[in-house]
Amino acid sequence: MKQIISVYGFGSAFDKNGSGRDIDLLIVHEDSGDASCKFAIACKEKLSESISSAHITMLSKREEAHFRFRQIARAKFLGTIREDDLNADIALQDFVDKR
Repeated sequence: MKQIISVYGFGSAFDKNGSGRDIDLLIVHEDSGDASCKFAIACKEKLSESISSAHITMLSKREEAHFRFRQIARAKFLGTIREDDLNADIALQDFVDKR
């Protein structure tokens, strides 16, 4: 199965003022299996390389649902990253521009 993650932005950089100095991102991956976790880590590394001010949280779908992180943090959906096209999907500037 090809891995897919969802990326969300939250925190002060994504509020209506957009005043934050750092970029808080949430990666939501499928499950706690090896393949899903490894792909999430690879995505985190790529995002961190391209967005120096990024602070990235990773949660499985189950963890995110349990903690209701997206709802509580008022996270904004930014896009998806697919394993079969990692570099093309990480249009990194697009993630930042969606603030």
